[in-house]
Amino acid sequence: MTLSLDIRSPFASSARAPSWGIQWEMARQVGSVREESGGGRGVRYFVDLLGEAQRYRIRMAPIGNVWRPITTRELAIAVLESIRAEIAAGKTVDQAASFFLRRPTAATRVPAKLQRFLARERQRMEDGDISPRTYGELERYCRPGGYYAFWEPWHVHQIGFAALEDWRAWLGAQRQRGGAGHLSAKTVRNAMGQFRAFLAWLVERADLDRVPKFPSVPYDRRAPEILTIEAQRAVLDAIPWEDRGIFLACRHTVRPGEARALDLADYRETNLYVQAAVKGQYAGSEIRGAKERNWRVIGADHELQAWIEWRVSRASKEEQLRRRGVPLFPNWRARAEGGRWTTHTMTIAWSRAAKRIGVSVSLYAGTKHTTMTDLARQGIDARVLQRFAGHADRRSTDGYVVLADRDTVEIMRRREE
Repeated sequence: MTLSLDIRSPFASSARAPSWGIQWEMARQVGSVREESGGGRGVRYFVDLLGEAQRYRIRMAPIGNVWRPITTRELAIAVLESIRAEIAAGKTVDQAASFFLRRPTAATRVPAKLQRFLARERQRMEDGDISPRTYGELERYCRPGGYYAFWEPWHVHQIGFAALEDWRAWLGAQRQRGGAGHLSAKTVRNAMGQFRAFLAWLVERADLDRVPKFPSVPYDRRAPEILTIEAQRAVLDAIPWEDRGIFLACRHTVRPGEARALDLADYRETNLYVQAAVKGQYAGSEIRGAKERNWRVIGADHELQAWIEWRVSRASKEEQLRRRGVPLFPNWRARAEGGRWTTHTMTIAWSRAAKRIGVSVSLYAGTKHTTMTDLARQGIDARVLQRFAGHADRRSTDGYVVLADRDTVEIMRRREE
């Protein structure tokens, strides 16, 4: 019988070959070959190994590209020797045995692993590590007929570059919800990014050796819409004074969810202490850590200070004493007067004000994007801007620097002078 195990020895290249000394002698003491009755199928063999936390009985091996039962002592010995070679090369018993435990089973199918990943991400959402929006997108991808439906017949150990490339083409051919054309490149990129995180999690759990190379998904980057400072000022002036406070905070680069979460106790010595965010669109949604799981201090300008002083003057004595749990920016028009703003009510109030002055721009673009771009044009150092905006990644800040770069705009105009 000619054996053709579908594995690679760690000694295949001299660069990886360890010395034939103590390591190999120790590896030779690992495991044994045992015989067992096949129950009418003849005698079969298995490799018996004791790992760090469990005992392994390896009864299958890859012959060519097919997993088959170990029916000869010769094959069992070949499996054991390949495992010992991996151990001599520096792997643990569990790592060396893992290859032979990866034959296709119901537990190794992609949908089964995705459900475990989804449960883990849900727990992370509940713990405040990821946002409900991020989890909601992943849940949508995992639904029957969703973007991950391509992987339903696949096992995780079959995933390689070729399969990912086929999936990328499959995604590109899918229709958007409502049938409005095919999926955009950015949507495909987002779906693949979540899947990459899933595979990285499998690697962390030692269910995969590595994350395979992903095909590139180029997409057009577009400049965000921003306002001039004068137009931003006009929109804010169009918002009634009693409602304006939370939008003034957003102009200070506070994210809407962070502004909704601020309490009276978070305003001290004319500074805003931004350290939490509302994790949902409703007034009663849970409040947890801010987006980057960090806190920052933002100084309030005179207009915001004046608004907060007016707001404190309207607070009851009990609220002024309690402070924590009392919204700094209440929605006076809410059903429960003085409750927190919702995502919807903030969007409506901003859109109405923008429409009054004849502009159409989102709340985020009209406040944070506009302010950050203006500060970059004033020459504020990018590192300072990064801390001010609460960006964990410098690349998020660099986009404003590009928008503020007047030199590239003036190049051709200077030629005419």
